[in-house]
Amino acid sequence: MRRVHLRGRENIAKRYLIHTAAFHLGLITRQRTGFGTPRGWADARAAAARRLCALWNGLLVRLRRGARVPAARRNALFAAHRGPAAA
Repeated sequence: MRRVHLRGRENIAKRYLIHTAAFHLGLITRQRTGFGTPRGWADARAAAARRLCALWNGLLVRLRRGARVPAARRNALFAAHRGPAAA
């Protein structure tokens, strides 16, 4: 903690109170979420965005592979969904 250049014990006590409250808040958030600092939250946000992009790209790849199914097989797969009128 930095040196205190404040006048009066009341102001010094306020400063120590704020520092200890911030320290304990960091401990609580670290215990509950795994991240206790703003930088940790930013890193977690970036990691979540990367995971979401990877998930989205994987979904798009699977959808594109599904579009490459031959027409005869695709028609057989979706015949049940069309109902008896289409047959």
